[in-house]
Order: sequence, then C-alpha cells, then structure tokens
Amino acid sequence: MKQLHFESVEFCGFEEMEPSVFMPNVEIYTIYRKAGRSLSFCAKLNRAPAQKKEDGDLNYQPYPGFTHQLCVAGVIGKSSWSPGCWNAITVCSGVSEVRISCDRLKAGRPEGEKTFSISLTVHTTPMTEEERLLCTHPSTYTSEGEFWGGCSGTCTVEIFTSCTECGATISRHIESRD
Repeated sequence: MKQLHFESVEFCGFEEMEPSVFMPNVEIYTIYRKAGRSLSFCAKLNRAPAQKKEDGDLNYQPYPGFTHQLCVAGVIGKSSWSPGCWNAITVCSGVSEVRISCDRLKAGRPEGEKTFSISLTVHTTPMTEEERLLCTHPSTYTSEGEFWGGCSGTCTVEIFTSCTECGATISRHIESRD
C-alpha cells in the first residue's frame, strides 16, 4: 500500500498563496489574506473512500479509522474525513500557524506508515476602509448593534448590513422601535 498523503487540497478565501497550487511533495505553504473573508480548505486522501451502505447508515464514515486534525495556533480540532467537504479555518489578524493532518488509528496503521500533514503560515491583514466600501459580493446578512433608550417604551437600534463573503459593512442605519 502506498504512503498515506493528500491527493489534493484546495483553499479559498485568500489573496495569494506560495506555492500557488497544492503539490503532494510540498508540506509548507504561506497564505496571504484580508480579514473578513472566510478561509477554508477541502482535501482528498490518496485512498478510495469506503462505500456507503444501501441501508442509509447515518454513521457512514468515508475513511473509517482515519482522523482529520486541524491545529490552529496550538489548538487541535479533530473530526472524521469527508471527501469534497469544505472545512473553515478560523484565524485572527497577524500571523497564524496552521497544521492540517490526517492520522490513522495506530491499531489499523500498516507498519511504517506515518501521519501526513501540511503546514500553513497565514498572514492576515485588516481590510482598509476603501476595500470594505468596494464590496460587490451578492450575499449579505443583517445584524443589530447598540441599543439606546427603552425607558419610555421606545428604543433606538443600530442596524448593520454586512457581506457574508468579505465582512464589509454595506450599510448602517438607525431604527426606532416601540
């Protein structure tokens, strides 16, 4: 059986990546991104996933015995592998170290097979005011900010409409409520 590794890894939510495409023999990547965008990845292993049973098994795991680990700034999260699914990477402004790895349970690991991982150095810079105002993405969400008043039966609420893609504030208005 060939050594476990990622067949492919795709990233989204970044401006630049070095090297610019995933290569199975490269284990270290540098990503440059703006805050507010959703950084995520989708990875496939070089193993065929187990077939899903006809009975609609709710506990289906495409890679039984394999664990997906995502370590961001020393905090490890684990889950089962799901080929074709996007996984979010939550990083703060500044420089963050991220490790994406696949581990196989020791009991089921062939002798000599090692855990495979790739490392990312993610450089996140805040968006400038001009960049936030130039947003043209079609998807938005609305949130409420500060509340004022309320003693006499009415209050004032600050309403924000923001982009789901880049986090830009599209609009802001004040609303009075009874």
